[in-house]
Amino acid sequence: SLHEVASMAARVEQRMAQVRQEVSQLDEEASAKRRRILDEALEERARIMEELQQERSRVEGLLGSLPKVCEQMQGRVKLNIGGAKFETSAETLRNSQWFASLIGGNFAVNLDPDGSLFIDRDGTHFRTILNYLRMGLAASRGLELSPAQKQQLLEEAEFYQLHELSGMLACPAVRSRAKVYLPSVDVHSVSGSTRLKHLCGFVHEPGKCDCLLCTRRRDCPCNRQGSAMVTTAVKGYRHNAGEPIWEVEAFGHVFEVSSSQLVLPCEQKLDEVLTQFVTSVVRKEVRPLQQQVSDLGNFADAEIVD
Repeated sequence: SLHEVASMAARVEQRMAQVRQEVSQLDEEASAKRRRILDEALEERARIMEELQQERSRVEGLLGSLPKVCEQMQGRVKLNIGGAKFETSAETLRNSQWFASLIGGNFAVNLDPDGSLFIDRDGTHFRTILNYLRMGLAASRGLELSPAQKQQLLEEAEFYQLHELSGMLACPAVRSRAKVYLPSVDVHSVSGSTRLKHLCGFVHEPGKCDCLLCTRRRDCPCNRQGSAMVTTAVKGYRHNAGEPIWEVEAFGHVFEVSSSQLVLPCEQKLDEVLTQFVTSVVRKEVRPLQQQVSDLGNFADAEIVD
């Protein structure tokens, strides 16, 4: 009937009004959420910009003070090396390329409140470093160091780019003579010699070893061409907290060798090397023979029992 149709239309209209109201409410909530997110983003942007401005001001202040610091360093310089205090002249420090770059303003400096230049290194051996900058190699006269202390001082010398000092501390030292193992093929090519003393201890041509290890088909390094022992002149040394490398000269040619190619490492005494050699020979040669003798003895005992 018409009454029912009118009633249904009224309910539909009422429901439509409710839906429009809900949609409007959702729009208002979404708009408020967008404004809130935008406000938070703007606040975060402002905070980041403020931090960047503060960092920029700090860096500009450091750069602005650098010429002044460098100017102050033209006379006496106070140093704080890992907590140990020293005082010297800028002229002395310029004998180190590392300090010369620092004083010259090539990179930022870290100053203590008292004006000391702070360097984050161990100050144990810096007195020796400083004496070297003052006196050169004469500072090493009468200097008694254990192998560990010598290595520590060498590391510091390398850090401060004192290559002459690190070359003297290296073992073997620069300008000394050292026996090293070089690839026998390379030695043959530059010397022309075919009779070379190899790592196995025998003299033979490269790749033609007939020592006990080779004849018994064991792992003799000469089967891989091998290395020849050569007396060389040490010309240079370098390392940077890594593998030490020596430049050695032999037969008019320069070779680069590592510590594994030294015939007698400085940290080892001759009796220690001989003990290691004898132990190695016993382990590789004598013990297998002893085992064979023991096996033969057991076999003979078994035959007698039978």
